Amino acid sequence: MLRTELRSIVRSILEDPSGFRFTDTIIDRYTTEALRRVERSVGLTQRRLTLSLVESQQEYLLPVAGVLRVLSVDIIPEDGSPNSSRKVIQQVDFNDIPVDVVNETDPYIYAIDIASGTNSDQMALIMYPPPARSTADSIVVTYDGDFVTESQIPFPPTFDMIIARLTSAGCLSESEDETSIRKGEYLRELAEGDLRDMTWMSSMSKINTERFFP
Repeated sequence: MLRTELRSIVRSILEDPSGFRFTDTIIDRYTTEALRRVERSVGLTQRRLTLSLVESQQEYLLPVAGVLRVLSVDIIPEDGSPNSSRKVIQQVDFNDIPVDVVNETDPYIYAIDIASGTNSDQMALIMYPPPARSTADSIVVTYDGDFVTESQIPFPPTFDMIIARLTSAGCLSESEDETSIRKGEYLRELAEGDLRDMTWMSSMSKINTERFFP
């Protein structure tokens, strides 16, 4: 679901379709809080980013915002083998990247450093050796991501109403009338109850899977 779609659901719950009481900024702020609440219950969401190998290019830019921690970097073989054949390359300290540049094979190590010629917010993967080929979408970066700047809600649709209710509850907490405050408290209770149920079902599913497929 897109944030714009979530806003429409939230405005329906708040009975504020025109945004007279609650601006997009207010809704987005409480949406971020709701997402972080869900994240604490179900675990940090992982993202994947694909980059293209470029012959002799050593530096590959990461998104300016949203990357909290790089978990792994894989190189897809030139023949396009299945995912199981990906080569996981090792992360090293930037100072351990060799100075001598020889591009006769695919990279086997990488470091993360500030991108050259940019501000301090732009980070980059520094590969070694620089690749000996140019192949589209051959670098797969798996990372823990933040969703503050994302337009897409990074959870399955089953969480949409939970997030919408938590967002609405946050907005209503700013109200001054008792009726709105109580409605917000009720919505939060519903959302927290659904979140507990979702977390419990997820944990039971994992236990059963491990029982039969250790």
